[in-house]
Amino acid sequence: MAIDTIKSSAVLDGAIATADIADDAVTQAKVAGGAIGTTELAGSIPDSKIAAMAASKLTGAMPALNGSALTNVTGASMVKLASTTVASGSATDYAFNFTNVFSSTYDDYFFVFKIVTNENHGGNVMYAQFGNGGTYVTSGNACRGASGNRQVNTNMSATIGGQYYYSTTGIHQLLGTVTSSENAMFTGQGLIMNANDSNLPTQIFIGNAFMQYLSTEGNTWFEDGASREDNGDQASYTDVRFGVIIGNSAGTNIASSADRRNVYGKVTIYGMVK
Repeated sequence: MAIDTIKSSAVLDGAIATADIADDAVTQAKVAGGAIGTTELAGSIPDSKIAAMAASKLTGAMPALNGSALTNVTGASMVKLASTTVASGSATDYAFNFTNVFSSTYDDYFFVFKIVTNENHGGNVMYAQFGNGGTYVTSGNACRGASGNRQVNTNMSATIGGQYYYSTTGIHQLLGTVTSSENAMFTGQGLIMNANDSNLPTQIFIGNAFMQYLSTEGNTWFEDGASREDNGDQASYTDVRFGVIIGNSAGTNIASSADRRNVYGKVTIYGMVK
């Protein structure tokens, strides 16, 4: 006679293996409430099983995210992509290098800067230089720029001036120049356009900035500056670096090999959501 009923007392512990249980044989009704906790679920729920998650479930500290990987961001105008802070004791000539910061995800980029040089020289200017894969443009790339300045001095007299810049080797001069007798700090914010577009010249705008000397009040300037590539020299870039270089305020061609000055401070770059 066939046996189709077995008392639970006749089944030894461990006698029924996972392979002995048919697929879908254990229903929800057979699982006691509270029997499955976070320990049992650890690492067992794939992304494909999560249809949606309430915002109330996203609490506590979030893991670090690379902003360049974020897409379809709504309700925000900018995404922080990269930031570099350099202490005064670690000042170096190439302190602010950003690789793989430009991509097709964003058209334009906003940056905030505080760049301090502890090496004085009469031709010190703030500059930017673009490149790809850690290699920066050093030839065949003409850049033309200009800056305007208003002096914020001790007697508040009206001193207004302007400078213009040129380089055929990819040096975008933006602000300055600094007097030969003092160290200085460049602070402000700017916009980079067309950096990842090979059809249009890359452009940099700095609308609000200070060039503040670190020892006297008479030599502080409120400035704006801009630089762009020549038509025909445009390229698509992934990298940018900022710093201070010995430049020229009267349009003399500045070579990419011009002396850089040690700098420290902080630079942060944001992608502007399309």
